[in-house]
Amino acid sequence: MAWGSSLKCAWNDKFRMPEVAQLRGGLNKPLQSVFDDAREELKRLEGVSESVSWQGVPWRWTLVYTMAEVPTERALAYLVPDPQRVQMCVPLNQEQIEKLPMKRLKKSIRDGVVHARSVAGVWWPTWDVPTRGALDEVLELVVRKHKMVTASIETVTA
Repeated sequence: MAWGSSLKCAWNDKFRMPEVAQLRGGLNKPLQSVFDDAREELKRLEGVSESVSWQGVPWRWTLVYTMAEVPTERALAYLVPDPQRVQMCVPLNQEQIEKLPMKRLKKSIRDGVVHARSVAGVWWPTWDVPTRGALDEVLELVVRKHKMVTASIETVTA
């Protein structure tokens, strides 16, 4: 039994690393522009690089955004190109959460952080981003985290 087009299977095939274009092609048409916008905004952040990495189930092939200057830091963000939905995860440690202006964040972001799963001192808030508006809310958090990480780098090197 076929599971759909080869484009949709690229996200599921653990043994064949896909190109970003294949992951994009596996998305429903309305999600492709959100995916493109997310990539563009994340790559625009200073010192951030993009890679495709197998993250296991349920994320499978995921775009991982890291800062080379901080090799010990968790990824800045993850962009999950699930063919049914685009998701973003912004892992946060306790110190980062304490620095967030929780009352000023959008309710969906605040709730995502508060109710996120915690593993070994890292919280893993994840959001579906079906629209540009939803993406903008998550990107605001990514920008805040990027500023925190960048500030900590400047403190160490000063």
